[in-house]
Amino acid sequence: MRAFIYISITAILFGGIFQSDADTYLQEGLDLEKQSQPEEALKLWDDAVPILEHPSVEIATEYLRVAAEYELTDYYRSASSIYLNEMSDLDETTFQDNRSELEKELLRLEPIMDEGEFSAFQELFNGSDPELFKRIKVFWSSLDPTPDTATNERLIEHWQRIAYSRENFLRKNDPPYGTDVRGLYYVKYGEPDKTDKGRVRITYDTIQTVLNQLLPVLDIDPNTAGGQNFDLMKVSNRIQNLFVNPEYELWVYNTPGGDMRENMVLIFGHRSGGSFERLQTLEDFMPESAFSTKVQSSIDKGLPPVPAGMVLQWLYYDYFAKKDPYFARLFNEYYSTMQRYIGITNGSGSAPPPDPISMRLTRQQNVLSSYHALERAPDKFSAEEKKIPSIPIDIYQYRLLDELYQPVFVTFMESRPLQAFLSDYTANEDIISQSSNDQITNENNSAWYDLIHGIQLRDENWDILAETKQSPRLIFYPEEPFIRSVFKIPWGGDQINQIFYAKLLNNHPESKPQAQTVFTDSLRGLGKLQIRQSEPLEVETGRMVMSDLILGYQKMEQTNHQSFFDFVAANDRRIPEGENLVIHFELYELLTDSAGMSHFEVEYEITPKSGLLGWIKKKRDKFNITLEFDNFGNRFAESLEIDVTELEPDEYQLTWIVTDLESGRIQEEQIHFEVFESSGTILSTSSFD
Repeated sequence: MRAFIYISITAILFGGIFQSDADTYLQEGLDLEKQSQPEEALKLWDDAVPILEHPSVEIATEYLRVAAEYELTDYYRSASSIYLNEMSDLDETTFQDNRSELEKELLRLEPIMDEGEFSAFQELFNGSDPELFKRIKVFWSSLDPTPDTATNERLIEHWQRIAYSRENFLRKNDPPYGTDVRGLYYVKYGEPDKTDKGRVRITYDTIQTVLNQLLPVLDIDPNTAGGQNFDLMKVSNRIQNLFVNPEYELWVYNTPGGDMRENMVLIFGHRSGGSFERLQTLEDFMPESAFSTKVQSSIDKGLPPVPAGMVLQWLYYDYFAKKDPYFARLFNEYYSTMQRYIGITNGSGSAPPPDPISMRLTRQQNVLSSYHALERAPDKFSAEEKKIPSIPIDIYQYRLLDELYQPVFVTFMESRPLQAFLSDYTANEDIISQSSNDQITNENNSAWYDLIHGIQLRDENWDILAETKQSPRLIFYPEEPFIRSVFKIPWGGDQINQIFYAKLLNNHPESKPQAQTVFTDSLRGLGKLQIRQSEPLEVETGRMVMSDLILGYQKMEQTNHQSFFDFVAANDRRIPEGENLVIHFELYELLTDSAGMSHFEVEYEITPKSGLLGWIKKKRDKFNITLEFDNFGNRFAESLEIDVTELEPDEYQLTWIVTDLESGRIQEEQIHFEVFESSGTILSTSSFD
């Protein structure tokens, strides 16, 4: 077969007659797949893509499908690159050639998009606008959990989900994936954390047990001759006839994120009298006649006017309450409603039974609850990423100007990899300990581990404008388990996307990740945060402007030459008790006198946030000070140390006022900070310069 490939490619290169025939390449690759040679198919397409006269979306998507379906991990990088490159290279000329496959691709994307996103994509498609290709590229690139690698794991995961759905959800062959309805939700949310399936089992005795609890509100005499309650039997039989012993399948996602604070539960089954589909509520299992308002027909037949829907709701809620807290909550709410009718709760006696209309209202409320639950669920949820221990990231940015008076953001990136490290180290402790002369401790725990802090700047088309990385030491302090890097980032415009990421790597050759994923095996912790650049510091010639204030403590006489500041920044605005407060500030465009000197004063005041009660005059005077400065030139930078060692643990307000004595211009800022007990940190720095 290798000879066949060589001959085909050689003929194309030298003969040129098939150079633009993407269909030929596509079919040859599909034939190789049918011959159980999927890797050979990918190799063929690898050779074909660079020499195609026009890009082919179909080859790109088929490449992704084959790589994901056969788990050919060595080709994930190429699969990601070919797809994204093909999407970004298409233009008006090639739009029509790829129109049919693009339409299919949009339908495959719809389940993982919100309505607004898909509408925008559909509008571009309808207008044959090549901007669509860029938007697809941006869509997937923005979801990439490892932006510093060529492999887009989220894109690969998407096609793995499609492959799994096509193999396992075969009750129907519906588009866009050729699966039943479960395929849509599997592609959207991935593998559930828990599943349960079977048939609802409700017996005649169970029905009678529920009816016995409802006797106080039913027109049924419990005391009958011979111990037989024929009215109760009639009602029980009627309820049982409405029960269809339905098949069900539950998918449970444990707090998947977004705005959800509880599990997301999906119910699949046969709607009463209908086909297999996703059900919004348990009431979908119940026949419409159970909620009929024609109570008179029951009376005419000699049956008590019992709303069957009321009993069925009780039975179904009770049955599923054991499946997940979501259903337990529904049952408790329903049971409380029944208690109010029965008169158990407040001892007020019996009440009229709930009528079918109120039961319909309960059903509608549950429909709305299910709808809003899915609305709160994340639109793009990566089950693979969830398997990697999370590294929380905090970003703090301060607006300053560089030496050329260009706006920059001094950016502190603080990650918390401790839990990810402990989780992986515990799982691999035996292997790691055997490879070391002594057991890893807090001081040498980076023997096999690397922590990477990185940032990318990307434009609106998600093209990289700048990138830098750091590898800070993996050392943890008990009271501040975060690790910090500092970046100086230039301002590039309000459309610039800043992507921050943290990766924990275990480089031990024999260590194993705790779960098999699409990620590289060495990845043991992951964090990512995307934010737009905010408005920069604006400077107008001859008008003093002040940088953002940076609070800190522990000012040092000597610092590492890479450090931006000679103190420990307190980005959370918490100062250890007994430490002096440090305020870093910079002034630009100070007005100078004839000798080139600028003159300004700084007034600061520190007061308790809770008010002045107990703030005696001595302390108030001590923390209300005006300082005068004479400076050569129109620019000034200082890290001013303030003695606050007498401040007790509490919250305080700092008022900071700078006055340019030459121009009279005033700049003011107020900041709240807290004094607390001891702390520690790590500092490393980097710059795009």
